[in-house]
Amino acid sequence: MASSSVVAGASSGGVQDKTLMLEQQLIALHRNRGRSFRSYAIEKFANLLLFDGNTIAIMIVAQLRLLINSTYFEEASDSLLLALLPLAYRACQRLLKDRELRSNNPDEQSMIDSKKTIGETEIMRSFKPPVAHLGPIVNAYVAPITILGPTLLFRLLFKLSKLGYGLRKLQNFSEPSADSFNVHGLYFHVVHIHQISSSKVVGKLIRMSIDRRISRHREMANKRLLGEKEKEFSPLTFASAAELALAQLAFGSHSHSRGLPAIQHNQRSFALAKKEVVVCVGNASEAAGRTGEWMLCRSYAKIAVDFCDTVSDDEAKLIGWDVASLKAKNQRRYTYASSQLK
Repeated sequence: MASSSVVAGASSGGVQDKTLMLEQQLIALHRNRGRSFRSYAIEKFANLLLFDGNTIAIMIVAQLRLLINSTYFEEASDSLLLALLPLAYRACQRLLKDRELRSNNPDEQSMIDSKKTIGETEIMRSFKPPVAHLGPIVNAYVAPITILGPTLLFRLLFKLSKLGYGLRKLQNFSEPSADSFNVHGLYFHVVHIHQISSSKVVGKLIRMSIDRRISRHREMANKRLLGEKEKEFSPLTFASAAELALAQLAFGSHSHSRGLPAIQHNQRSFALAKKEVVVCVGNASEAAGRTGEWMLCRSYAKIAVDFCDTVSDDEAKLIGWDVASLKAKNQRRYTYASSQLK
């Protein structure tokens, strides 16, 4: 059985066209009922995040996943990345629980998923080929907003840093020309960009991701692995937690980020993020092995082993982490998975 993390693929030649198309679609979405685009750009997305209904939640999760995928392409424009920052920040904030969203409208009440909050909605699908010999079942998983929101935000901050927009420059970001506003809608985002890039906000997001989002998602993946239902999705659940930790580390390790208060004051969080990468990817390897996905098991184990080499002695001491034991455990997983593939 094979698994996929639903990461969109595209040839480099078509990425720019797709990015521009997405940009145009976002602008078209925000122009509605003749209302001012300046006051509507973030409000539309915020309303979607607060709307009660499982279908809407799935739409948001899928869109956030696609936006994260777009940050892995070099062709993403700086103006689009800046425009998406407030959307990512809104997706990081606390989402209202379903009981707080209930209204007197019976149609709206019937759309509420009583088992999960909107922020906990995930996408889990298994795709079976029409004929068995065409290939194995492919499991696809998309993490909830509580993971995708901060992942997108840190990916955007990392990409902007690579383009020269570090936190200091974002703090001094000025109002663009009218032409830029008409194309990208950045005028409305200026104040929000200043707020998001402040050391206080970024530091809080760093600690929140490590102390709550990643750890809780890892615990959920553990329950999924040990339970009877949804066991096949546990490797990708672990991997999505690791992706958030990696996004945070990529942003914190960039040259434009080093030395900033938000980074310097949260060294322990970054050390914990490295540990979470190894633990989550190692657990993904273990989960893949238990479901017989030996190629995936070996790949995850190799990543965990290699990542252990990036941990310094100071980082290990800071959080009391025995790196050698975790590296040895994942090396054993790699060796065993390799033996199963012979």
